Amino acid sequence: MLTFFNEQNEQISLDDIASTAIHLSQFLVDIGQWMFANGFWMNPAETELLLAGAKSNVSLLGCHAPTLQLGSDIVTPSNHVCVLRVTISSDLSLDQHVLKVCSSSFYRLRQPRRIRKSLDNESAATLVHAFVTSRVDYCDAVYAM
Repeated sequence: MLTFFNEQNEQISLDDIASTAIHLSQFLVDIGQWMFANGFWMNPAETELLLAGAKSNVSLLGCHAPTLQLGSDIVTPSNHVCVLRVTISSDLSLDQHVLKVCSSSFYRLRQPRRIRKSLDNESAATLVHAFVTSRVDYCDAVYAM
Protein backbone atom coordinates (compact mmCIF):
# COMPACT_ATOMS: atom_id res chain seq x y z
CA MET A 1 0.00 0.00 0.00
CA LEU A 2 1.33 3.41 -0.96
CA THR A 3 1.20 6.10 1.69
CA PHE A 4 1.91 9.78 1.37
CA PHE A 5 2.33 12.59 3.85
CA ASN A 6 0.90 16.08 3.63
CA GLU A 7 2.60 19.29 4.78
CA GLN A 8 1.66 18.59 8.43
CA ASN A 9 3.27 15.10 8.21
CA GLU A 10 -0.15 13.45 8.43
CA GLN A 11 -0.42 10.13 6.63
CA ILE A 12 -2.61 10.08 3.50
CA SER A 13 -3.66 6.90 1.72
CA LEU A 14 -4.65 6.35 -1.91
CA ASP A 15 -8.25 6.02 -0.72
CA ASP A 16 -8.07 9.55 0.70
CA ILE A 17 -6.69 10.82 -2.60
CA ALA A 18 -9.40 9.00 -4.58
CA SER A 19 -12.10 10.35 -2.26
CA THR A 20 -10.77 13.88 -2.73
CA ALA A 21 -10.80 13.39 -6.52
CA ILE A 22 -14.46 12.31 -6.37
CA HIS A 23 -15.37 15.40 -4.32
CA LEU A 24 -13.42 17.60 -6.73
CA SER A 25 -15.24 16.03 -9.70
CA GLN A 26 -18.60 16.79 -8.08
CA PHE A 27 -17.46 20.34 -7.32
CA LEU A 28 -16.47 20.81 -10.97
CA VAL A 29 -19.87 19.48 -12.09
CA ASP A 30 -21.54 22.09 -9.84
CA ILE A 31 -19.33 24.82 -11.29
CA GLY A 32 -20.16 23.62 -14.81
CA GLN A 33 -23.89 23.79 -14.05
CA TRP A 34 -23.52 27.31 -12.66
CA MET A 35 -21.52 28.36 -15.72
CA PHE A 36 -24.14 26.91 -18.08
CA ALA A 37 -26.95 28.67 -16.18
CA ASN A 38 -25.08 31.96 -16.57
CA GLY A 39 -24.28 31.63 -20.26
CA PHE A 40 -20.79 30.15 -19.97
CA TRP A 41 -19.44 26.77 -21.00
CA MET A 42 -16.75 24.58 -19.43
CA ASN A 43 -14.66 22.92 -22.11
CA PRO A 44 -13.46 19.52 -20.81
CA ALA A 45 -11.00 19.27 -23.70
CA GLU A 46 -9.19 22.35 -22.35
CA THR A 47 -9.37 21.28 -18.69
CA GLU A 48 -6.07 20.13 -17.21
CA LEU A 49 -5.27 18.35 -13.94
CA LEU A 50 -1.99 18.87 -12.12
CA LEU A 51 -0.97 16.80 -9.10
CA ALA A 52 1.57 18.97 -7.33
CA GLY A 53 4.12 17.84 -4.79
CA ALA A 54 7.60 16.50 -4.36
CA LYS A 55 8.85 14.60 -7.42
CA SER A 56 9.22 11.44 -5.35
CA ASN A 57 5.59 11.55 -4.15
CA VAL A 58 4.11 12.37 -7.54
CA SER A 59 6.14 9.65 -9.26
CA LEU A 60 5.01 7.10 -6.64
CA LEU A 61 1.40 7.61 -7.71
CA GLY A 62 2.16 6.34 -11.21
CA CYS A 63 -0.85 4.45 -12.54
CA HIS A 64 -2.71 5.03 -9.25
CA ALA A 65 -3.04 8.77 -9.95
CA PRO A 66 -6.66 9.88 -9.64
CA THR A 67 -8.60 11.15 -12.64
CA LEU A 68 -11.46 13.61 -12.79
CA GLN A 69 -14.81 12.83 -14.39
CA LEU A 70 -16.36 15.82 -16.18
CA GLY A 71 -19.62 14.64 -17.68
CA SER A 72 -18.64 11.94 -20.16
CA ASP A 73 -15.02 13.13 -20.32
CA ILE A 74 -12.15 11.94 -18.13
CA VAL A 75 -9.33 14.34 -17.26
CA THR A 76 -6.03 12.63 -16.47
CA PRO A 77 -3.13 14.26 -14.60
CA SER A 78 -0.41 16.01 -16.59
CA ASN A 79 3.25 16.52 -15.74
CA HIS A 80 2.78 20.22 -16.45
CA VAL A 81 -0.08 22.57 -17.23
CA CYS A 82 -0.28 25.95 -18.91
CA VAL A 83 -2.28 28.64 -17.13
CA LEU A 84 -2.38 32.12 -18.68
CA ARG A 85 0.73 31.27 -20.76
CA VAL A 86 2.66 30.23 -17.64
CA THR A 87 3.75 26.57 -17.63
CA ILE A 88 3.84 24.98 -14.18
CA SER A 89 5.30 21.52 -13.55
CA SER A 90 4.00 18.99 -11.03
CA ASP A 91 6.98 19.71 -8.78
CA LEU A 92 6.00 23.41 -8.93
CA SER A 93 9.17 24.34 -10.81
CA LEU A 94 9.21 26.72 -13.74
CA ASP A 95 11.72 24.73 -15.80
CA GLN A 96 9.29 24.09 -18.68
CA HIS A 97 8.14 27.71 -18.57
CA VAL A 98 11.70 29.03 -18.81
CA LEU A 99 12.39 26.73 -21.77
CA LYS A 100 9.29 27.99 -23.57
CA VAL A 101 10.09 31.65 -22.85
CA CYS A 102 13.67 31.20 -24.12
CA SER A 103 12.44 29.46 -27.25
CA SER A 104 9.81 32.11 -27.92
CA SER A 105 12.26 34.95 -27.27
CA PHE A 106 14.85 33.46 -29.61
CA TYR A 107 12.18 33.12 -32.30
CA ARG A 108 11.16 36.75 -31.79
CA LEU A 109 14.78 37.89 -31.92
CA ARG A 110 15.15 36.40 -35.38
CA GLN A 111 11.95 37.90 -36.84
CA PRO A 112 13.24 41.46 -37.52
CA ARG A 113 15.96 40.10 -39.85
CA ARG A 114 13.34 39.95 -42.60
CA ILE A 115 12.77 43.70 -42.47
CA ARG A 116 16.21 44.73 -41.16
CA LYS A 117 17.16 46.51 -44.38
CA SER A 118 14.16 48.83 -43.93
CA LEU A 119 15.07 49.85 -40.36
CA ASP A 120 17.73 52.10 -38.91
CA ASN A 121 19.77 50.77 -35.95
CA GLU A 122 17.70 52.53 -33.29
CA SER A 123 14.40 51.25 -34.69
CA ALA A 124 15.77 47.71 -34.99
CA ALA A 125 17.01 47.80 -31.37
CA THR A 126 13.64 49.13 -30.16
CA LEU A 127 11.79 46.40 -32.05
CA VAL A 128 13.99 43.63 -30.63
CA HIS A 129 13.69 45.01 -27.09
CA ALA A 130 9.90 45.18 -27.42
CA PHE A 131 9.65 41.59 -28.66
CA VAL A 132 11.91 40.09 -26.00
CA THR A 133 10.72 42.24 -23.10
CA SER A 134 7.10 41.35 -23.80
CA ARG A 135 7.98 37.64 -23.44
CA VAL A 136 10.23 37.92 -20.41
CA ASP A 137 8.16 40.42 -18.41
CA TYR A 138 4.84 38.64 -18.94
CA CYS A 139 3.63 37.36 -15.55
CA ASP A 140 6.90 38.35 -13.93
CA ALA A 141 5.22 38.10 -10.53
CA VAL A 142 5.35 34.32 -11.02
CA TYR A 143 9.14 34.40 -11.12
CA ALA A 144 9.20 35.94 -7.62
CA MET A 145 7.74 32.73 -6.11
